Amino acid sequence: QAVDKEYDIIDVLVNNAGKNSAGTSTQKLKNGENLDDLFTTNFLGHFLLTNLLLQKCKRIVNLSSVMHHFPVYSRKDNISDIDSVDFWRNYAVEPVDREVAERKPYAPSKLAALLFSIELNRRYQESAGLRSIAVNPGSVNSDIWRNYPSVMKAIFTKIYLSSEQGSTTSVAASVMHFDQDVVYLQPYWLPHSARKHIQSSNTSPCPFPMFEMLGPYVGYRPTQPRLPVDGGLKAANSLFTVCEELTGCRYP
Repeated sequence: QAVDKEYDIIDVLVNNAGKNSAGTSTQKLKNGENLDDLFTTNFLGHFLLTNLLLQKCKRIVNLSSVMHHFPVYSRKDNISDIDSVDFWRNYAVEPVDREVAERKPYAPSKLAALLFSIELNRRYQESAGLRSIAVNPGSVNSDIWRNYPSVMKAIFTKIYLSSEQGSTTSVAASVMHFDQDVVYLQPYWLPHSARKHIQSSNTSPCPFPMFEMLGPYVGYRPTQPRLPVDGGLKAANSLFTVCEELTGCRYP
């Protein structure tokens, strides 16, 4: 409310808050269910905040991850079909029965961030001049690993990017001009091309995920994300349906 009151225009909104380990949620729904703590931090809160500020935003940057490659793309049942509302509700809401199979909401939360950018562009790019890009910061030695063992954190200092390097994709997405078909940036050189500054439709094809985890740091590189055959349209619609229900907000 303070931001909405003070500013007439928001040039850039960067949805950066996130965590990589689950916690205990204190957000209860009216039916007694709990929102998933990790999914709420990584995406649902961003979804609500963006809605509250949407009319003033000119550019929105969503923090995705290489992990967007890894949610199950199976069509065997609704729980593993990203096009279904059941898939997104399964990760957004903690199961009442904790004896059910282990859930891993981190990858779906990062796929959600990517789909969010795609859907924001589809709805508002032409009508309102809004631009949204999702970014993978890379493997970064940041405070997100604070709860990991000291030995692991020592290793991360040697092989991961610095926080400054990890911010490069977010900064590029915030201030640089990219063609409309560019929706995802990542910070590593890819083996099929070593060119660093691509700002046109010559976007690198979807890479093998390992190349988005570790490799020669080049700053930022437009890259084709991994999406369903329809470009994520059905998945994004289901994601919006669930998140609007859970947050009580509506996107026009």
